[in-house]
Amino acid sequence: MAMPDSTFNPYQPPDAMSDIVALAADTEFLFNDKVVAGVGRIVLPRICVVTGATDRLVAHESRLWWCSRWITNGSVITGLAAVFVGIPMLMHLPPGATRLVPWTGIAGFLQLVAGAALCAAAIGFLAAILIFRSAVNVRWFISEKIANTSFSRRLWNLLIALGVAGSFWILAGPRWRGGALMATMWAVASAISLVRGKRVLFVAGTIDGLFLIGGLSDAFLAETQRLVTAYAAKDK
Repeated sequence: MAMPDSTFNPYQPPDAMSDIVALAADTEFLFNDKVVAGVGRIVLPRICVVTGATDRLVAHESRLWWCSRWITNGSVITGLAAVFVGIPMLMHLPPGATRLVPWTGIAGFLQLVAGAALCAAAIGFLAAILIFRSAVNVRWFISEKIANTSFSRRLWNLLIALGVAGSFWILAGPRWRGGALMATMWAVASAISLVRGKRVLFVAGTIDGLFLIGGLSDAFLAETQRLVTAYAAKDK
């Protein structure tokens, strides 16, 4: 059974939670009016995380990953730098050039080193994400109506993307190959989204070893509070 705690503030320093880190044997998660916190495997109550409804629900099992914001932000920055600066520097392909330019002198060597450093930094941050990331398993529920509506939208998005990509490849000439590639990437992303399903929850952060689960609606948190309060009153 979940245990609410009115003093639980995920934004306080870690020592503020020292008295609740050790979860009781029958406790699956802790929560306040903003997030749910837990470790290992978190089993949320049978309440829709979007609407707060308690009937006609569909269960989902999600594995949510978390990594330090410093690492993820660094990965994004160095990745963009590598794609738009590092790789062109390695290729020595100045803006507007149509062919590779031979390396010459110290300036060319320094450009090669700088480009290699940017690409190496991007690879290093990606490796750090794989090494230092952690995960939590969450069982959650969503309204059957919302689940069906979301599936229909993703399916239609995939069909439209396939139609656009097919039209480009079949009807468009070589001049439109760039558009065809973009449409193909859209179709691939749509197919992945259809297979993965609706992604509602995410890890908002960690504190004292607890994962803070975000993406929960106010309706879900209010209904959870109501059920826990009723359960506690029943035991008195």
